[in-house]
Amino acid sequence: MDGHALGLWLIDRLIESLTDLTQHNIANPIKLWAELQQQENSATDQIRKANLPVATIFSESAPDPSLDLDVFWRGPSMCRTGRLPAQSRFLGYTTNTDKVGNIAMLGKEEYDIGMSVLDATSTKNPQNGTMVLVYEPGTKDRSPCNAIIKPDYKDFFFAHQIHGKVSLSFPNERERKAYEFDQSHYKGLIVVVFGLCDWDKCEKGQVRPETYSEGKFEITVNGNRVVELVSMRFEAWLLKGENGFYWTAKSDGTYDLAFLVKETNGFLKLSSVILY
Repeated sequence: MDGHALGLWLIDRLIESLTDLTQHNIANPIKLWAELQQQENSATDQIRKANLPVATIFSESAPDPSLDLDVFWRGPSMCRTGRLPAQSRFLGYTTNTDKVGNIAMLGKEEYDIGMSVLDATSTKNPQNGTMVLVYEPGTKDRSPCNAIIKPDYKDFFFAHQIHGKVSLSFPNERERKAYEFDQSHYKGLIVVVFGLCDWDKCEKGQVRPETYSEGKFEITVNGNRVVELVSMRFEAWLLKGENGFYWTAKSDGTYDLAFLVKETNGFLKLSSVILY
């Protein structure tokens, strides 16, 4: 249904555009294309240079006058996400492996699908202190079928209390190569996106960013403790340390994010990490 509804909307827009083109006062297609391209470039330039409602990024007003909010709108960024479909997953960037594939039927995947959350929960140290990428088996989206039911999976990075401290290094080797990573282009602002609770009903034991100040879990960046999670809405939270929002990278430009869940039988779902 999702695909059909989106497809109908796209077809309707296509027909509307074609009708508009047939009625346009410029008959020469080359000249028309050049004019439309000029209009697009002008509109894009206007958007890039316009005054931005930067305070609306956050739940309330800007959290700190020293924070360059313009970076979130215009600055370069790099994202690692566990969700599918994402080309970074299919091409092995996220998992830093040579397993490459594309959308596929259940059991036919060639890309790295990660670990079952059931296996990750029952294993004390599933990947030697590395924060594992997991999927949830048995959901309606991943039901056995000879067709692709729905390729949109809310996979996530997982930390459980029994794992102790687990970490992920960002960006990894494949990400640095694929995105031609240059450390000097980034400010050191780090945003983490937590896994959603379906219908706002969280699972028993799932720790949430709103409770970070209660000490149920802890995050560090290159060994330095995150003292506050600042809400940017839509499950995105900006990491703040003892010295503010800007984190210093390691010598190779990477950031080691470590997560420690302290709540008994508690666990944490992390959807994405973004570097600005």
